[in-house]
Amino acid sequence: MRAKAKRELSGALAIGMIVLVFAATGCGEKRPDFDISSMKIGEGITLKYWAPRWTDMWSIGEAGEVELYLHLEELTGVHIEFVSGGEVDPAKFLLKLIESDDLPDIIEGNVPNIMPSDLDSAIDDGIILDLTPYLLSTAPNLYKVIRGNESAARAITSPTGRYYLFPSLALEPTTRVDSGLLIRRKWLEHTGLQPPITIEDWYVLPKLSDSCR
Repeated sequence: MRAKAKRELSGALAIGMIVLVFAATGCGEKRPDFDISSMKIGEGITLKYWAPRWTDMWSIGEAGEVELYLHLEELTGVHIEFVSGGEVDPAKFLLKLIESDDLPDIIEGNVPNIMPSDLDSAIDDGIILDLTPYLLSTAPNLYKVIRGNESAARAITSPTGRYYLFPSLALEPTTRVDSGLLIRRKWLEHTGLQPPITIEDWYVLPKLSDSCR
């Protein structure tokens, strides 16, 4: 597993950095333009990606059709192969992957809560890759953020001080909302109401629904 992790390191780090770039858009601070051609890593590279909460919402086929990942593949030349399973009990599923020596290259989720051992033991055993030697050279912007933000650094650091993941940071108010209001289509069909489009529609909809009861 150690050899495989090192072999896939450059691709995994690059994908992590690019996802951070996309996640950072929309913040209040204006970001300088950058050359997207520099994102190209190569051709014919495949990384296995396990995100149990995603596969709980979508099938693996649907996850692979998310426009963000299709665009990242076009920019980088790296294909993401989604790994299914673990929706109900990710910790148990991860243990099964470890025992079969078939770990994915990337895991998205609350890693400390699903690891069968403590973080440092997982790093020592080659289950998690220690990113400390690579973070400054491959992700200098992230390194700068965590060096100046104690809570952000603590979120990605093992008890012995080793960096082990790329975080999802929400340091500005505009980045702290990642979902919106939802409404059941069957309820709309039952009441005969039209799907809301504008904010005004969402305001008026509850009042209209009262007259449909």
